[in-house]
Amino acid sequence: MTKPLNSTLKLLEAEAIHIFRETAAGLPLFIKGEIDAAWTVEPWVSRLEMEAEGRLIYEEPPENSLTTVLSAGVDFKNREADLVIKFTEAHRELTDWIRQNQE
Repeated sequence: MTKPLNSTLKLLEAEAIHIFRETAAGLPLFIKGEIDAAWTVEPWVSRLEMEAEGRLIYEEPPENSLTTVLSAGVDFKNREADLVIKFTEAHRELTDWIRQNQE
């Protein structure tokens, strides 16, 4: 079993956002507004969209990855659009770095 990645990130001078990666436990926390975003896989992506009004903010192209999906609540996405973009760019940069440094 993968150890859950529960973290608070601070990007630049923005307010910290809470990102959760434990699949089943993330849905109720997202619904209650206790987490702002989830980095997850199906079926949790669809459940977040259908049951918690989450919105997909980034999905890796299939040729790059079959599992990376970033989603956020509508309110958070609208309120922190610049932060969502910065987080997505940081994710892409980190993914590129990991691919280039597979030691």
